[in-house]
Amino acid sequence: MAYSIEARVPFLDHELVEYVFQLPDHFYYERGTKKKLLYHILKENVPKKILNKKKQGFGAPIANSINFSEILLSGKLIDDGLLNKNIVQLYVNQKHKKKIWALFLLENWYRCWNS
Repeated sequence: MAYSIEARVPFLDHELVEYVFQLPDHFYYERGTKKKLLYHILKENVPKKILNKKKQGFGAPIANSINFSEILLSGKLIDDGLLNKNIVQLYVNQKHKKKIWALFLLENWYRCWNS
């Protein structure tokens, strides 16, 4: 979790979790409705446009000023023989943004925990 976004922290409150686990199953599930209990709680305060919005992923911020490719190509994963520099260079040349982003996160995790 050192390099991720987590937006469910309020749902990790142990008292809330303990309470919800005591509720019968029909509070959670209804055909065609996901997260029934949460939906019913939020529907009074959250606009339907937001409440019914489809899931959306988090895009990699490759377009900003950090040179992810340079960091990867001179990184500890390559130095320690865990990544093949030629393969990483191929991803960079072919602009595989998702792979570069994933490897950048792995590089940062590795530097954090293997220094």
